[in-house]
Amino acid sequence: MISLYCASKFALEGFSESLSYELASQGIAVKIVEPGGMHSTNFGKRSGTEAAHNAALADYDTFIANANAFFASWQSSATEHDVAKVIFGAATDGTSQLRYVATADIAPLVKARRETSEQEYITFMKSRFSPNEQNAQ
Repeated sequence: MISLYCASKFALEGFSESLSYELASQGIAVKIVEPGGMHSTNFGKRSGTEAAHNAALADYDTFIANANAFFASWQSSATEHDVAKVIFGAATDGTSQLRYVATADIAPLVKARRETSEQEYITFMKSRFSPNEQNAQ
């Protein structure tokens, strides 16, 4: 469903972080901006339309229903302009700060990833996408 999308983001983040260490020796700062969701891009709607053309896998029905419910309830009032301001700020702040959280909607996910144990984070994420699995444990 969104695993490939998430994998590409992980890859880009890992590449950017390692590049930041390498380029620091040259006085060049690398910045990572984590934008969160933008309803105006219609990413969710486009992804859903494209996924509808794929053959259904009955084993995924529950996960897909839970994921669709989660994304349907996702609240974001951020705009592209808000993200652009964070990008501009990151590019001009003169610091070596690596990561910037651009929208309030993504902040709880970033906080959970950075401030909880591995098991707590996995439990948190599973509760969003597989609540029935959580109840079975």
